[in-house]
Amino acid sequence: MPISFKVYTSQYSKMKPNEIKSKDWYHYNGLFLAEHFLGSKTFQKYFGASQKKLYYKISNYLSKQNQIDKKQVESLEKDISREDFLKLCYEPGLPKVFRGAAANWEAIKKWNPDFFEEHYGTQKIYLNDNVGIADQEFEELSLGDYIKQFKARTLKYLRFSDVVNHNPELKNDFDMDWIRNYNLPHSWGEDTKMFMGAKGTLTPLHVGLSDFLFVQVMGRKKWILYPTNNRLHLDVRTERTFHYYSNANPYKLDDPNFPLLKFAQCYEVYLEPGDVLWVPSFVWHHVENLDDTIGIRCGRSSLASAAKSSKILTALIFLATKPNIFSHAIATRTQKRSLVFMKSRTQLNDNLFNRLNPFKRKTKI
Repeated sequence: MPISFKVYTSQYSKMKPNEIKSKDWYHYNGLFLAEHFLGSKTFQKYFGASQKKLYYKISNYLSKQNQIDKKQVESLEKDISREDFLKLCYEPGLPKVFRGAAANWEAIKKWNPDFFEEHYGTQKIYLNDNVGIADQEFEELSLGDYIKQFKARTLKYLRFSDVVNHNPELKNDFDMDWIRNYNLPHSWGEDTKMFMGAKGTLTPLHVGLSDFLFVQVMGRKKWILYPTNNRLHLDVRTERTFHYYSNANPYKLDDPNFPLLKFAQCYEVYLEPGDVLWVPSFVWHHVENLDDTIGIRCGRSSLASAAKSSKILTALIFLATKPNIFSHAIATRTQKRSLVFMKSRTQLNDNLFNRLNPFKRKTKI
């Protein structure tokens, strides 16, 4: 029986936070759009003071309300029906965790750094340097060389790696039927990214367009998450990229640079090997590695889901320039790789676009 794909409007998925006055929300979104089109430097020069004044105005009236308590991410039965999944996960637009859902999968039993070093050590990987996500230098090396550094306690973090995408036999170690059972209707682009990071590494607050299931394979992770419409509280930045980020530190609630952070609705969950976390489109997340870890992000894109979460964030993805959507689409088709998690410098993206653009006329030098 087909499942209708209804756009729900529960209290959790409203675009505007209930406690924020409408005129302040529109003011904030106007400033957000200005930053996207002007760039951060120009925006701060002409509108930075106005934004700061707005934040403190909102802080004054929110301070008269009760502070919101931190919540734990709710658990679901691992064999929940697809219908119930859509009702409990998609409708409210909040993260949920399937405890032990992957405990018996082959990946949980055999995947570790030694396994990848032995079988996939020659695989080329990239350590990305995306602004707001990775505080490290861009680097291209073999997976085997990275694992040698990993064992030597490097703080370099392999994020959003295509190792599984490029070696589809690895998906045999997952129950892909279980994963695909929870794909949202009308979603596309199955994308499986691997993360491998040492104890103490982390990825700061960020979001992307795709909904995803995150499978914890090895070690423990701590996730701190915020609803989509808390971007005002987090002072989110837009850099014309395919992702958004915040410099807010969830542990520094009294940081004067983020006066609204303490009023945000925070969710928290600890993942053990075999746990699977559902993260909806544009739900903000800060992720810490409590041990040496391996995890897999199984994502798909859905415009209906993204627009339900945030129309403005969805629209601005299509106006990204770092890279632009055309160069990204061409690279994905022709070179089987995403430009989103390649070197973040605009010059590299422009060079790749020029090289991959089939309509670019050849010129003689």
